[in-house]
Amino acid sequence: MRASIFCKIIISALLSALISMTGAAQISRETTANSYLERGIKWLSKGETERAKSDFDLAIASNPKADVAYCQRGVLKRTQGEFASAISDFNSRTRSGYSTASGSEPGKHSPG
Repeated sequence: MRASIFCKIIISALLSALISMTGAAQISRETTANSYLERGIKWLSKGETERAKSDFDLAIASNPKADVAYCQRGVLKRTQGEFASAISDFNSRTRSGYSTASGSEPGKHSPG
């Protein structure tokens, strides 16, 4: 009986730790995606289009729901004449169902 209670306590603690780590990982992905996005925008403002595109790619890889990165990359591709690829990025953005840089749900804003 004691062993059973002890096992339940251990399992509960492990599950709590796992849930906490999962939340931290999501925050980390969003932070990473936002960092790449911001750097990509800076590269773009300096005319460094290939570096900007690379950072937008990294932002999307870090957080596939970071729709602003899709939008920025789509605009960049459109200006480079890559129309089909730009449309694909714009469609990916719309399918994600999100509208913020971090991929947060519309109407739900992160503190900060």
